[in-house]
Amino acid sequence: MFMNFYKSKAFHKATSIYKKIATIHPILTQVEIEVTKACNLHCLGCRRVWEGNIDRIPGDAHLTVEFLKHIVDQFPVYVPRGFKVMKFGGDGEVYCNPHLKDIMLFLKKNHVRFTSNTNGTLINTEWLKVLEDCGVIWQSVSFTGATKETFEKYRTGAEFGQVLRNAYLMGKTNIPFYINYLMLTREVFDEIPEAIRLAQEVGATGIAFLKPQLSDDKIFTPPDFPNLRSELADYKALVEASGLWYEGLLNPLPIFSGCWDTFTGLRVTLNGDVYPCMVSMNQRPTEWYMGEVTNTYFVEDYLMGNLHRDNLKAIWNGKDMNALRDKLRHPAYPIGTIITCEQLAKIKREAMRDRPDRERFSYCDVCLTRWSESGTARLK
Repeated sequence: MFMNFYKSKAFHKATSIYKKIATIHPILTQVEIEVTKACNLHCLGCRRVWEGNIDRIPGDAHLTVEFLKHIVDQFPVYVPRGFKVMKFGGDGEVYCNPHLKDIMLFLKKNHVRFTSNTNGTLINTEWLKVLEDCGVIWQSVSFTGATKETFEKYRTGAEFGQVLRNAYLMGKTNIPFYINYLMLTREVFDEIPEAIRLAQEVGATGIAFLKPQLSDDKIFTPPDFPNLRSELADYKALVEASGLWYEGLLNPLPIFSGCWDTFTGLRVTLNGDVYPCMVSMNQRPTEWYMGEVTNTYFVEDYLMGNLHRDNLKAIWNGKDMNALRDKLRHPAYPIGTIITCEQLAKIKREAMRDRPDRERFSYCDVCLTRWSESGTARLK
């Protein structure tokens, strides 16, 4: 029965209320953990090819039950059973981890819910039974394109028919199931109506529209969102009429959104490093936007500790996390501020300039996810 709640509008409404409360009184209920450094695909635009990405950091290749237990044992005692959540993250394919079934069974035994992302190639009926039995509350499958030709062009090593069949299997279960749709290029963008139709057809709970993160403009050319206002409005109306829950603003221009990651959870890499959000966890040293390369300072600014030497509770309540929360409670721009891409490039250039008086956590003011220029930022 609990899975039906996680598939309902009531869940998303409760999540919004929870975030507002957590902004005032931070509540550690979630830990996102890098699950594996392995992947069975070589997708165009994947962060795995970027310099400094977490899958290249020395350390264990896969998450183990032993390390997971080390984290779960440190969850605050005041968090009720069933409200603790582990989010399977990182830039590997979760189902490449040979310990994954044991990990899920361990979480079930300890009354910890979990979420997971997958490229959809390794899902089967056996895995779906394990997911249902162990209490997954969010399972997403990534699509880049909604036709065989486009999908296989960008997701090298994947077979469209296979992933689609696996999506149908998942849609027949009680698992809250979402499609992540990466709007990588104009070609992929133009297939959004077909992606919405597919999401309905396979029985997905919802669809998340992701703007691509960019590291090199020579790899691919992203959609020219500022000049796609009409199409974006049409697609937004289409998904709203579909009855699917959806994430992603589908907006043509940068729009400043709130940030709640630091108030609700932490992110942990396989070597034990702790970061406050998924963006900083990715650790890329530079970022490409509007033809310019800027620094990010993720490692030196946002590394909050390491679980091999620091306690999770101490990190959560530490001065660094509290300083970052104070920064986020007083944003540089009002929520909903809209600017041009050129303006965002300009403020990024200034904020990330290497200078002695640079403010720590200055990236938060120019975060591409927060400005809805990558990922699935939401205003509320």
